[in-house]
Formats: sequence, C-alpha cells, structure tokens
Amino acid sequence: MKELRENIKLERDSMSDEEVMLKSKQIIERISSFSFFNQSNSTMFYYQKGNEANLNGLMNSLLNFQVKKVILPKTNKDDFSMKIYQINNLSEDLEEGAFEIMEPKKNCLEINKEEVDIVFVPGVAFDLAGNRLGHGLGYYDRFLKDFKGIKVGIAYDFQIVDSIKVKSHDVPVDYIITEKRIIKTNQNKKENKMRPLLSGKEVSERILIELKEKVKKLKDKPTLAIVSVGENSASKIYIKKKLKTAEKIGVKARHYKLNEETKESELLGLIEKLNKDENVDGFIVQLPLPKQINENKVIDSINPKKDVDGFHPINMGKIFLGLSDEEKDMIPATPYGIMKMIEHYNLDLEGKKAVIIGRSNIVGKPMAQLMLMKNATVTMAHSRTKDIAEHTKTADIIVVAVGKEKLLTAEMVKEGAIIIDVGMNRTEEGKIVGDVDFENVKEKTSFITPVPGGVGPMTVTMLLYNLVKAHTHNEESI
Repeated sequence: MKELRENIKLERDSMSDEEVMLKSKQIIERISSFSFFNQSNSTMFYYQKGNEANLNGLMNSLLNFQVKKVILPKTNKDDFSMKIYQINNLSEDLEEGAFEIMEPKKNCLEINKEEVDIVFVPGVAFDLAGNRLGHGLGYYDRFLKDFKGIKVGIAYDFQIVDSIKVKSHDVPVDYIITEKRIIKTNQNKKENKMRPLLSGKEVSERILIELKEKVKKLKDKPTLAIVSVGENSASKIYIKKKLKTAEKIGVKARHYKLNEETKESELLGLIEKLNKDENVDGFIVQLPLPKQINENKVIDSINPKKDVDGFHPINMGKIFLGLSDEEKDMIPATPYGIMKMIEHYNLDLEGKKAVIIGRSNIVGKPMAQLMLMKNATVTMAHSRTKDIAEHTKTADIIVVAVGKEKLLTAEMVKEGAIIIDVGMNRTEEGKIVGDVDFENVKEKTSFITPVPGGVGPMTVTMLLYNLVKAHTHNEESI
C-alpha cells in the first residue's frame, strides 16, 4: 500500500492548477446530478488540501442560496477523533487546523453525525468494492464506523484501483464520484436511510434560484395575473402558492377574484383586457371554473404568448407538430416540469419504453409528445385500456396522472423502472398520497417521485419559468 500511496501522490502532484480546476468542476457536475445529494438536507464536505478535488465552489453555492446545511470536520490530534460543525461562510467560519487544513472555528455550531444525510470522503485511492486507502491515521474510518447515511468517496479517475488491502477498522463507501463516472460500489445498501428519489422540491429550488437571479438583472420586473372564479378551496391553496413563489423570485403578481355567479361574458371581457394590457406579461385562469362557464372557450380566448399555463390550442399544437421553440413558446407547466426533472437527473429517454397512464390535455397528452421528442417509445394507457399491467410490466419509465390512490402497484412494475407520480389524493386519514403504492413500488425502482415533494413543486416553478420567458421575449420584440 505504501508504494500505491506514493505512485498516486506523484500523479496527483503532477497535475496543473488548470487540470485540478477542470476535473473538480466535472466532479461537481456529477455530484449535482447525484440523487442522494439532491435529496439531502445536510451534507458533510471536506476542505481541499493540495491537489485534491476542490468542492469549495459547490459549498459556496449552497451557502449563498441556503439550499442545505454545509458541514465540515475538525480533527483532534490527541485522540485521533473528529467532530463536525455547520458553517455559514467559508471565508469567515474557518481557521487553519491540524495538518494545515482549514477547519471550522470552535464557535461554529457542533452537529451530531445522526443529523448528516451524506458525507463526501477524500482518499488516496478507492477500489470498486468501495474500499478506501486513506492517509493512514484513520480519522474518517473512526467517524464513519457507525454512520448511517450515504458515504461517497471523491477522487480523480486515476485513483480508482483494482483492489485495496483493508484493515479490520476500515469503513467502505457506498458510491465513488470521479470526473468521469458515478460508481455504485458492491456494499450492502440496506442500512442506508435514503432512497433514490426524484426530488421535485430540490430541482424546483435550483430553478427558482436561477429565475431570481435573472429577474434581478431585468430593468422591468415581469408581471403575472391570476384570475379565479368562485371559492374552490383547492384553488385557493394553489393560488396562494403561486403568489408566494412569485414574490420569492421578485415577480409582480395580481389576483383578480370573481364571484361564483360571474357570467362567461364577464370573464371573457376581463381576459380580453389582460390580453391587451402591456404591463401583464402572462396570466392564468385558475381551473376548475363554475358550470356556467365553458373552460375550453376560456382557454381559447387567452393570448397564446401570455398563456403561461401552456394550455392554448396554438401552444399545444406546436408541441404535437414538433414546432415548439423552448426559448420562447409556452409549454404546459406540469409535463414541462417533469422533463426538467428528467434532464436534471441525467435520465436518458432515447430508445426507452415509456408508459403514460392518463390522457388529459393538461398532463398525459403533452407528456407523451415531449417524451416522443426525446426519442422515447411511448404508450398511452387510460380508463378504457383493458390490461394496463401488460404495458407497465415492461416499461422503463412510467408516468401516472389519473387521480386514483394505489393505481400502480409493485406487481405492475419491473425491477429498475423509473416512476413519476403526478397524482394527488387524500386518504381517509387525511394523508396526501399519489397514484402509486409508494411504499411497495419504491423497493423495485431505480428512481421514484415522492408525493408530496415530487412533481408538485415543479408545476408552479415552470409556470413562473414560462412567465420570465414571456417577459424576456416581449422585451426583445419591442
């Protein structure tokens, strides 16, 4: 092992600053697509020494936007132990500690290891079984001995070797991330407390951060209008979320409240005013509408360029003809959000068998077309499909958007499938669940969306994404 340490140290020390920066950036990109990292609320990092992969940029980003807790270790040379602390600022909360490595100051908040979801571990070398060759002092091995979260080795690809001779106290990692790949090691994952979830909440937060920065740079702030008719309780909750999120990213918002008895002609009159109002970049009419109003007629009357829900026939037609321009056209918010999640997690749809359960104009139909545009082989199932399981059992990816609790069960899903649950149902106990039998299905999946926290947050986010897009395009047209 001594010779291996020396050889790898020589190769690492020969790297130029430019190589370290480039490979570190590539490693950070892979970390950003790593599902367990995206699920985590608190992440333990290490501070770079020498030519180790530099994760400082990722830490700074998380600290600036307060996305999750950032934890760093502090070593004690007297007993070879390691304590961990939450930091809020890389430049203010650190001081030089043992082995000339920057460590948290003592006035930082000490954290119990039980609170940490994932830890990134440096090392001299790793093998594919997850065994780690450290620097020989055992700090990390002692810390990781009873750690229940996800353990991830961080290394350059040349640090991955065939085998490492382990000692009795050595603790293997669950994954290894290099600039070229994410390696799932041969360790038993049953003890890991986290599941491979597709977190819409995480992706939504990242997009909202980007939108907020974009809005800050705009001379005139985008304006959203929301029209509601009546006192639908669910609609009130959705509208409140939209107004709150708009405020969060610095977007102006107006809410037009019409009473339950509003005539169709009155609503169409308001829509015509909003179509002509140059100060309104986009608007939605909250569905459902009272029975005296024709929803299709209302959707048809909205200016397609201001239709941030993406429901207008022109916007839908462009999708189905493959003519939709993502840079300027309005795309239905929920399926658009699902595609953004798929993109974020680097899930390749090309050649994959996708089954969409549900054929609504809002989700099912545009979802099928967006996946076709990514070269998936798409099957649509619906209430008249005779044997849905016949189609789902061989599917690589399943999107369920029906509104029926436990519609998709474990027997209907193959090992390793990707499951996206758009449904939202309330049980007799008052719990919010999706269309998927989550607890049983998740054991067979490679990825699955939770409910709540999966697709839901993406719908509001992509509505605002469409709004900022509409505003930008309007400015360019002036």
